[in-house]
Amino acid sequence: IRLIAAQTAVVEARSRLLASEGAKHEEHKELDDAVRRALFPSAERGVALIASPVELARIVRRIAESIDLGARARSAERAEAPKEFRTAQRDAEKRYRKTEAATWTKLVAMLADEEAVTNPEQTSIVREQRESLRDLDRVSGVQTIIDSVGGVRPQAARGLAARLRTVIRWLGEPTRRADAIATYDTLALHVAMFLPLPYERELRAASDEALGFTAGKADQLIDLIDIARAEWADAWATGDATGPAAQRMVAIHRLMRAMEDLSQGASPESRDAVAALSRWGAFHATRAALAPAMVDVRAMTQLATAAAVARDGNRLERELARIERDAPLARLVGRLSHDLGPWLDTRPGDVLGQLVAIRTPPAEGAWGLALRPRIAAILRTARELDFARRSGRAEDEQVLVEHLSKLARRTLESLGAERSALPDLPPLDESDAREPRERKR
Repeated sequence: IRLIAAQTAVVEARSRLLASEGAKHEEHKELDDAVRRALFPSAERGVALIASPVELARIVRRIAESIDLGARARSAERAEAPKEFRTAQRDAEKRYRKTEAATWTKLVAMLADEEAVTNPEQTSIVREQRESLRDLDRVSGVQTIIDSVGGVRPQAARGLAARLRTVIRWLGEPTRRADAIATYDTLALHVAMFLPLPYERELRAASDEALGFTAGKADQLIDLIDIARAEWADAWATGDATGPAAQRMVAIHRLMRAMEDLSQGASPESRDAVAALSRWGAFHATRAALAPAMVDVRAMTQLATAAAVARDGNRLERELARIERDAPLARLVGRLSHDLGPWLDTRPGDVLGQLVAIRTPPAEGAWGLALRPRIAAILRTARELDFARRSGRAEDEQVLVEHLSKLARRTLESLGAERSALPDLPPLDESDAREPRERKR
């Protein structure tokens, strides 16, 4: 069964590769050889693993993965890099094509190797192709990053371009490659996190909900965001990638993310979010059962906003830590309501919707399928907490609150898993950022 599934994946990947090439199909002698051996191992010569279908399936899976990388390399609409980066972009394209061809040749050889499955190279054979494609994506994404940061602070664009020239050059230097990847990926992560921030559109629209989260200080928070974002752009332009300016933006992002999580009526006073979520088969609870852990987070966001507007970093950190410690269940209900909202609106309401959710099994690949056991544990713990509170068991109540917060916090992390936005990065000294000048003859 595993081999058949792997062979099916190869056929589908090959179709995607052909589609990505359009009317002008390329010749792939090495790949076609690997595909024939993967699909017809008993008819083709040189397939050493035919007696071990499970082991053969592992190699066939690698073929499908490699073909998919090839399809992605051809189908992506990459912008032309700025003039000073175009040579690097052409070199990255050549390196990818060379690595791709070498990978397909290795895969053919691996099918003929009886020791292929125990060969350490088997698990990493596609890694070089994947990394080569990522390098091409990085070089091709330079213009987007410069434009994004320049849109915030036009005068920062020139300095940032100089930093990126250093980073792109380091990608081809084995001793500096890890530093280059960390720096580029951190910048790309910052752009994704801060431009725009979560909930920024609602904040700028001054919705009633946003005014409630900020205690009427939406305009002041917007002014702070504009100033902090400009300082962050200047910091990147001068090589201070993760200093105070970046730390301030990360703190503002945490506050705005909390507001976004709590949007869609997930406050403790609202019954709507819990009732709507019960139309989803993975979630069945009542507001009463969740009430003990649904703290009033709106008051917390108001205090955090006041600290942010006052530029009191220590107080803001305390308020954010309090939100992240005490309000994970309320934030989880808000996040689920936000992500599932459009779909939940199509489901029957009231008891009928709950019955349909209970009787309808999830489809393969359904959203949140892997979350179901964890959400079930959260809702069961919430019921236990409600019972402990009604029974006057104060000691049990405190233990259950802590356990429930831990479960909800881990689930939140899995919904929006983000690596650290402030990793340890190498210094981009001015000497490194300058392009070498030609000597006059």
